[in-house]
Amino acid sequence: DLGQLQTILGGTHYSSQLNIEAVGGGRVILDSLQSISDHYAGDNRRRSIDVVADGADSLIELSSLRSLTDRNGSTSSGDRIWSVFVARNGGTIQAEQLEYLQGAHLVVDGTGTLTIPSLRSVSSGAVSISGSDRTFPQLAGSSGSITVSGVHATFPALQSLRHGSLTLAGGGTVDVSQLRNIDSASLIVRDGVTLALPLVTHYEHESTGNDQHRVLRAEGAGSLLDLSQVQTIIGGTHYNANLDIEALNGGSVRLDTLRSIEDPNEGDARRRAIDLLADGAGSQIDVGQLHSFIDRRGTSASGDNIWSTLVARNGGVVVAG
Repeated sequence: DLGQLQTILGGTHYSSQLNIEAVGGGRVILDSLQSISDHYAGDNRRRSIDVVADGADSLIELSSLRSLTDRNGSTSSGDRIWSVFVARNGGTIQAEQLEYLQGAHLVVDGTGTLTIPSLRSVSSGAVSISGSDRTFPQLAGSSGSITVSGVHATFPALQSLRHGSLTLAGGGTVDVSQLRNIDSASLIVRDGVTLALPLVTHYEHESTGNDQHRVLRAEGAGSLLDLSQVQTIIGGTHYNANLDIEALNGGSVRLDTLRSIEDPNEGDARRRAIDLLADGAGSQIDVGQLHSFIDRRGTSASGDNIWSTLVARNGGVVVAG
């Protein structure tokens, strides 16, 4: 029982780790804790703070927690590994006031109880949803990665995926009816489901550094990425900024009101490209209203002046007006 503790601050050295664990029916009481944070100083590589409730009747009580911050967490491994927040195998985490996650991997696999009704923002982290349907009633913005596998997830307040990603796999589906901003996001739809975004009218790569790649992809028979209200697509402004729009193995991408695809006239234009690819029987990209496709530096098949491309192969179809 650490019921009077109000803040937790991580270490300052390489691979400093803190594990907050309730296992095998154990209980950790932190009901006055308001913040868990990675330290702002020192070597932040491989640092993490992991919160895990694992096993029947295991409980972590975090009823006052407002934020969990991992300043460097942005991936599942390596120097920038995420912190972890998970209840599994009958474990329970009660975090009714948690609003903000940065650099943490929130795992919702249906085997435990994770009470987070107030979550509003996910930054640089990840949300992995499987096992059972789930609703995130307050989540308004995510610049992290959201993956929905084999279940239905509802995000009634989600308006922005800017700098984030959304992946649907294994028959997973989502309700994101209020989503308006997907600039710089990657969207991947697999295994025969539909992702439709009727409020999105614009897409911009919005690179923030070199070698950043975005993808808009539908993969597998019956998979549909419906961006039928998008009218403009603008590429990135940094070296090797790439956008891949792909329909693969029977998937379809609808961009049937798209008017222009444009590499911007600013920044470092070397190796930038916007590539459209329909590959495989039944694969289709519909850009039937496209009037202009401009790559300002593209003059070659390789190198700094590489072309953007529009390709249909192996039975794939690109519909271009």
